[in-house]
Order: sequence, then structure tokens, then C-alpha cells
Amino acid sequence: YRFDKVSTANQFLSYLSSISEEDAECYDDAIHDQIEFWNPDCCEPWFFVRELTTEDLKNLNIFKAKTENSILEEMLKEKRVIFPLTDFSGNITGFAGRNLSISPKYRICGYGFFGNCNTEQNKIIMAEGVTHVLTAESMGCDNVIGFVGGKCEKIIDENIERLRMSEKKVIVFSDSDNYGLHLAERIVTLLQSKQIKSVVYKTDMALDLNDFLLKDHSLGEIIASVKFD
Repeated sequence: YRFDKVSTANQFLSYLSSISEEDAECYDDAIHDQIEFWNPDCCEPWFFVRELTTEDLKNLNIFKAKTENSILEEMLKEKRVIFPLTDFSGNITGFAGRNLSISPKYRICGYGFFGNCNTEQNKIIMAEGVTHVLTAESMGCDNVIGFVGGKCEKIIDENIERLRMSEKKVIVFSDSDNYGLHLAERIVTLLQSKQIKSVVYKTDMALDLNDFLLKDHSLGEIIASVKFD
């Protein structure tokens, strides 16, 4: 389970944090705990790795809707890597589950942002999906945010005020297909209508942001080439 902030992780697993080391020893064979704290100096995300039990799932009860809770439970049973999705304040609003060995490779429960919404960078790059963020972070960059869940415009519209108050400039990296191009244009139109400086970044050198970065291009290239009106 991957979290960018300790507070977000605690919201998800707060009751687990209260388990004393003494009591946790009884889970030794079934549960492996590993905690690495987020360090702003090296742009490392904060990780909490733990195998959840059926009892855990009952106690978590993240979603109000039973169907969404059951989807999350199914994703865990399918041994998917779970990526929490949040709003721009860091509150959990959904999950993306990935297992590259089964079909479909991804399953989504809810919708939201993936990435460090609290980055101190004044320019952020938005793209659709999870892998762009993971690739950027592996390169030491914490200002890429993915929108996930098939409701991209809804996600952004619900967080518009928080985004506007942050005074950040937004670069929307467009996927190369027609859907991606039109989506990026709609998102920028929405942002600009709320006086958020934003622009679409288009390139014929890659299919998407992940492909762009893996071809030895950098986020610095994108930022340096963009001019905000």
C-alpha cells in the first residue's frame, strides 16, 4: 500500500497503528509489517506494507457503499498491488489495484488523484493513470499527479478551489490518442475557467508521459518548453 503522506496512511490504517508490538507478535507467520517513513529531502514516498486479513477488511470499511467495499476486498484477494487514490487534501476517495499477471491488469474502485498532491513544486504535471507517477518518482520527481477512475473532469472539478488556492501552475500531459487529446483540452478549459494557469503539453515523441520518461526525456524538458499565458 503506497501513501505520499503519513496522515493519509493513518487514515487508512489508523486502527492497525494502535496494535502494540507485543500483540503484533502473534501475527508473525501470517502478517509481515514494514514501515518506511517519507523523507522530503530525498523525495521518497511513505510505504506501509501489510497483508490484510478478512477481519481487517471488516474493520476498515472505507466506503459507505457496500459494493465498493466488496470490490476492494476482491482486489486484495486477487493479490493486486493497491494504490490509494485521494482528493487534493489527501483524503482517501478510492483505490487502483494492479496485477500484471491477470486480466484485467487494473481494477478501479472509486476515483481520485494518485501522487503527491502536497508537493512544494509550483508547477505540477497531470496525466491520466498510475504508472506515470511511479516512473517520475523513481527519477526523483514528486510533482507528477495522476487522475484515476474514469471521472477525470469530476475529480478536478471537486478539487478546483483547493487547487486554485495552492497557486500552482498545471501542465496536462496529453496521451497521443484522440481521446487523450480531447480529455486534456477539456481539463485545461476547466482549470482556466477558474483562473488556474494551465496548458496542454503535446508531443509526437511518445505515446504518453510514462513512455516519454522511459525514452530518456525529463520533466525539466517539459517545464522549460511550456509558456503560461
